Amino acid sequence: MNWRNFLFWTLDKIRGKKLLKHYQEIKFCVENPFDSKTTEITSAHLENLLAHASSQVPFYIDQNLLGKSIQSYPVINKTFIKDNFSELQAKNYLEHNCFEAKTSGSTGTPFMVLQDQRKRLRKTADTIYFSNRAGYKVGYKLIFFRLWKAF
Repeated sequence: MNWRNFLFWTLDKIRGKKLLKHYQEIKFCVENPFDSKTTEITSAHLENLLAHASSQVPFYIDQNLLGKSIQSYPVINKTFIKDNFSELQAKNYLEHNCFEAKTSGSTGTPFMVLQDQRKRLRKTADTIYFSNRAGYKVGYKLIFFRLWKAF
């Protein structure tokens, strides 16, 4: 283990293992897709997401979706989200410190969503897990090239 990796995970441990917990859950679910625990975890996440959306997001509240399955939810796209952005923001997150996550639009339309700290941690854990699968470990030197704008 390199010192950067050790330091990274030590800092997470000091902060309450928030990232490690997400990482371990992602790892378990990806590596055990047919396990009943995976079904339990993913079902709980989906139920929590639908309950939150139907009780806190004005667009879904107006659709009267509380307690309904995902099949009842309308399919929406980026254009709809951009056109109805304020109606798609959760009421209980308006006062939270949210971060903008943007795409440049290099392969289409630029897009922006808001993420809370928990979502950012989950996204980071996801990136670390799949980077590990590809042989990259936190702390390895990395060179990143962005070529989209060149074409």
